[in-house]
Amino acid sequence: MSDKLLRTLIEDGQVSLVAVDGTETVRHAQIIHNMTAPAARAFGRVLLAMTYMSCWLKEETGELSASIKHRGETGEICVSGDTLLRMRGYVYNPSASTDVIGKGYMTVVRDDSYGKPFVGTCELVDGDVDKDFEYYYRLSEQLPTYIRTDVVFDGNGLCKAAGGVFLQPMPGASGMAVQAAQNFRDQLSDFGKLLEDKGMAGLLKEVFGVENAQETAFSYGCRCSKEYIAGVLSSMGEKELRDILSAEGKISVHCHYCGSDYEFKEEDVNEMFPPATEKEQPQ
Repeated sequence: MSDKLLRTLIEDGQVSLVAVDGTETVRHAQIIHNMTAPAARAFGRVLLAMTYMSCWLKEETGELSASIKHRGETGEICVSGDTLLRMRGYVYNPSASTDVIGKGYMTVVRDDSYGKPFVGTCELVDGDVDKDFEYYYRLSEQLPTYIRTDVVFDGNGLCKAAGGVFLQPMPGASGMAVQAAQNFRDQLSDFGKLLEDKGMAGLLKEVFGVENAQETAFSYGCRCSKEYIAGVLSSMGEKELRDILSAEGKISVHCHYCGSDYEFKEEDVNEMFPPATEKEQPQ
C-alpha cells in the first residue's frame, strides 16, 4: 500500500506547502526492523524529512541519502530515497528506549547524475529532527524551510499515524509570506495529536484551507536483489571472494535496509569469474 506526498502553493503562490502522509511506510519499516516505538519515532521523522527532500530530485536516476551520527540511544540513523520516492533505511539500535537525538553530525549525499555527487554536512544543533533539518536547509541549501513531523503509536507501540508538513517560501517571496510560513509551523506545535485526530487531509483543510493538492505516491522500497549484491561482490575481486569461501565455506550478506539475507557459494563465485578456456589461457 502506498502513502501520499501532497504539494500545493499557499499565500498567493508565495509559499510551497508539501505534506507527507507516511503512516504505512513508517509502520512497514518499524515491523521489518523490529523497532521499539521510540526508535521508530526517531527513524520515522528522519524518513519523512528525507521523503520531502527526495521529491525535489530532478533526474530519473537521482538518489539522496542521509546519515545521522549522534550520541543518542538509537545510534546512527540512515535513510535513502530516489526520484520514484522509494524510501528505505535503518537505525543502528532498533531497541532504543528513547527517541532523543544527541550531539553529532548529519551528512546528506545527493546524486543528480551529473557526475560527482554533492555532499553536505552540518552539525546537529538541537537534538530535534525538525530543527536539525531546518538548520541543514539554511546552512547547506540556503533556503528557509519550516518543518513539523511526528509519529504516533497505538496501545501496542505500533505506528498509528506518521506525517510531516514542510513550508518553503518561494524565491522573491515577501517578508509577510515568509513570516506566514513560520507562523503556520508554530501553530503546529501539537502536530502529532492533530495528525492522529484529523488525519492529514483534515489537518490541511483546517490549518491551511487546502482541499486539493497534487498527489505523488511513495512507499518503502529496497532495491536489493541477489543479482545486485553479486555485482557489488564481484567488484571486490576474485581472490578476496575465494579467500572468504575458503575460510567460511560461503559468503553471507545482510541488507540493513530491508533485513534480507543472501548466501553465495562456490558455484555463484564461478559464475562471477568463469574459468578461462584454453584459447583464453596466456601463451
